[in-house]
Amino acid sequence: MKMTTEKLSEYRKLLVRLDSAEEMLASLLERSDAKAISYEHGPKAPQASAAFKSKDGYAETLIIIEDLQNSIDYLKRAIKREKKKLQNFIDSIPSERIRVAVRFKYQLGMTWTQTAEVLGKPDDEDGVRMSVYRYLACETV
Repeated sequence: MKMTTEKLSEYRKLLVRLDSAEEMLASLLERSDAKAISYEHGPKAPQASAAFKSKDGYAETLIIIEDLQNSIDYLKRAIKREKKKLQNFIDSIPSERIRVAVRFKYQLGMTWTQTAEVLGKPDDEDGVRMSVYRYLACETV
């Protein structure tokens, strides 16, 4: 399986996007009365229907909440797919050192410095990084 640093980074990028979307949703729910109505199933009572037509932006808030929830659901599915791809790639790496470096860097999101420390090479982060990059370059040829 061919893999680039860009493809390897996709999993972590999706996690960051999910975290951001969940924070926005939580903030929106905290700042609004939107949680009084179930946005998953629409209005529950006639008085809730009137709230949708009010000028206070309630309907718009509910639409944004629904959009965020849909984005969160999509991101969770994408993360699950990317995690499986990443794990399959990591499992296919024959070198234990490269496998551990890729796992710590791209799956767990550690810096190259932290990854080098885990590998017992605290002063050789460039060497660890270059080893991974060389492996990926050979892998994609």
